[in-house]
Amino acid sequence: MVNVNVLIAGLIGSGKSTLIGALAYAIKMGKCSYSFVDRPEDLTPLAKLYKPWLSLTPVNRTALGNSETFEFSLKKEVGPQITISIPDYAGEDFERLISKQSDILNHWGGEKNALIFLIKDFELDALEEAFVTEVENRENLPIHPFSLELTTSQVKNLLLLKELLKCVRWESVVIGISAWDRYDDNYLPDTFLKEKAPVLYNYIRHYLPKTKVIGVSAQGAEYAENLRQELSERTMNNTRSWSVINNERGYDLTKILDLIS
Repeated sequence: MVNVNVLIAGLIGSGKSTLIGALAYAIKMGKCSYSFVDRPEDLTPLAKLYKPWLSLTPVNRTALGNSETFEFSLKKEVGPQITISIPDYAGEDFERLISKQSDILNHWGGEKNALIFLIKDFELDALEEAFVTEVENRENLPIHPFSLELTTSQVKNLLLLKELLKCVRWESVVIGISAWDRYDDNYLPDTFLKEKAPVLYNYIRHYLPKTKVIGVSAQGAEYAENLRQELSERTMNNTRSWSVINNERGYDLTKILDLIS
């Protein structure tokens, strides 16, 4: 049996808990290519994540320093069994990691570690506008010390990824653009990241050339009142959560696990 420690990382609101909940529901209901080797006797911890997902309610965000680790053994019809261990850290924990104020990874990991790095928000236009304004008014600008609170999510994502690469030796890394339903009509994941976050993209391609960039829509869409009926029907039809891997759309979220196992 292969043991894989999986870290789903990302900034606040990047969709980490939602993805874990959607994955757990798919496995629990047998709506994917993986199944439990031995079904856990107590699914209560996972239910805290998949029940809100099932009822079209935002998952309660994990509180700072208050994480749970989910561990279960999975099997496919063909291939080795794998044991997955996934901690559900808060976005604040990861932001504190950037500032060297968190020890969440000091004793984390094992022989085989995999990283799923989720990115949701892109602020390129705001970043460009701020840069232009700074250049135009450089003489009048006071010099401030670096503050993480004043940086854009793009800068934070780059700093966080660099810190994660320093803390742990990763066997595999997957970059997931979450809430992909917002972009799917006009982009492919790799070209989207290259256009919207070129500095981060170039860093990934230089230091992690084999890394897959995928699109992930764990919710299926924003939880708007006018979409509730459609999302409920898609939940029943197993077409609500989906991913884009190798530029192909699929409704089995556990395909993501194939990239890291």
